[in-house]
Amino acid sequence: MTASPRLSVVIPAFNEATRLPSYLEAVVGFREGQGEHWEVVVVDDGSTDGTAKVARAVAARHPQARLLPLGRNRGKGAAVRAGMLAETLSGALETGGFAFHVELLLRAEARGYRVVEVPVNRVDQEGGKVGVLANGPGMVVQILRARWRMRRR
Repeated sequence: MTASPRLSVVIPAFNEATRLPSYLEAVVGFREGQGEHWEVVVVDDGSTDGTAKVARAVAARHPQARLLPLGRNRGKGAAVRAGMLAETLSGALETGGFAFHVELLLRAEARGYRVVEVPVNRVDQEGGKVGVLANGPGMVVQILRARWRMRRR
């Protein structure tokens, strides 16, 4: 890419080789033709199933997509953090669905980044790792803790 992107999409991925291709192609396909400079950063969080290979294949066809390999699994929050620190962002931030870390979004907003909400239709897919009933209460607790930490600043 020649110009600094106005929009960055950070996708943390851990062992998502089967689910990532269609999702990544959909994100790239949607962003293409939007008329502004953008990038997609896939952060491979130490996958062992070919996730990095899938991301590289998409990046070979679409220069706006790139791979950031972490080498070992450090968790979704660390992957999102690494993606945000590596992006060539120029004032906007976009994350989609469950691909976010609440505290990082709050910090980005506090620093003046424009945080864009993206509607997501949640559909259970084979191989999914997030369950509304199993993980939802923990997510609410994480949100409340992040808000509390931000208020203390």
